[in-house]
Amino acid sequence: MYGVFCDGVAYVTWLLAIERGNTAVISNLAYITPFISLLVTHYILGEAVTLYSVLGLLLIITGIAVQLSTRHKYS
Repeated sequence: MYGVFCDGVAYVTWLLAIERGNTAVISNLAYITPFISLLVTHYILGEAVTLYSVLGLLLIITGIAVQLSTRHKYS
């Protein structure tokens, strides 16, 4: 029952954000999830941050930056 409530709230807020905001910018928020997940697992669960995790996050951030910079050039 709790999973339905949590998922429902997440989907409704995502839908409202996309309807009311800039879809291109809001859709990039999904790629920030691994970064937040890494912080939570490191600081709350005490998991070690590996070099591969940092490299993966750098690739994600680079991809977002490239996408946003090329979008501004062509719009």
